[in-house]
Amino acid sequence: MLRAVAGAELTDLRGPAQRALLALLIAGERSDTELNLAMPGWRAAFAALKRKGLAELWIAQSFIPPGLKLAGPPLNGEQAAAVSAIEAGKGAFSPFLLDGVTGSGKTEVYLQAAAAVLARGETVLVLVPEIGLTPQTLKRFAQRLAVPQVVLHSQLSETERAYGWHQARSGT
Repeated sequence: MLRAVAGAELTDLRGPAQRALLALLIAGERSDTELNLAMPGWRAAFAALKRKGLAELWIAQSFIPPGLKLAGPPLNGEQAAAVSAIEAGKGAFSPFLLDGVTGSGKTEVYLQAAAAVLARGETVLVLVPEIGLTPQTLKRFAQRLAVPQVVLHSQLSETERAYGWHQARSGT
């Protein structure tokens, strides 16, 4: 990710490319992918901003630290049966298909099943069907499970993906 250094101001610059890039970075951190779309040729301007101490490259925290563990709602009969079936399959490859409409409580089943796995000291991998659902999924899992999370998806830069992959691979 790229970002403006605290206190950076547009008044420090004359060049239009540097001013445009710094304005984008002051508005918020950006990935190289975002900048490629918003401002082709941004790298030379970034190099100049970096030399001037106005912008920096940093590794975004795709890791979400543990937080306060919140209790979930009680499971209904179908949810409890699903969690029990998943738990019965522990220790061996056991695929499950959880079918339900939006709002039917599937995420609660995932959370309960993940909590049981984590309680055994194991690791959980959650696949989210679309990038747009990632922030809300992360928030719910962070609130309920209070364990470190790592995010990997195609909208991250290569550096961010490599960092996230390393975090997941090393178990940190």
